[in-house]
Amino acid sequence: MASVDADVVSMLQATGTLSGISIYQGPVREIGALVTPTAVFVLQTGGVAPIPYLGTQTDVRQSSIQVRIRSDVTNGYNTAVELTQTVLAALQRKAPSGRITCFVDESEATYLGQDAYNNFEFSLNARVVWVG
Repeated sequence: MASVDADVVSMLQATGTLSGISIYQGPVREIGALVTPTAVFVLQTGGVAPIPYLGTQTDVRQSSIQVRIRSDVTNGYNTAVELTQTVLAALQRKAPSGRITCFVDESEATYLGQDAYNNFEFSLNARVVWVG
């Protein structure tokens, strides 16, 4: 089974609502030849202890992920907010492949400010539930 963040990246890439947006597994990367100013980054950040599943040898697990959204300043702040809301909707109560569901921990994303290039940055935290 792939890592949780890889499964979430695949799920986001498969949505029609995020076509044309670069989505990366791992921490935020600097803008460069291969990394666009508008991008989404998905990073697995831990999780809670496994819960035994009805006395079997399997457990219910929850992995935490952080999703960082960066939007090119030339598109404006409102476009950045719309992208962030689209990402939130693409995550909330959706099931990445091989997982049960994904819950976003906030009703709205956290605005982090602007990066060194004045691009707008937001953050979401979510939990992915699965049996393993």
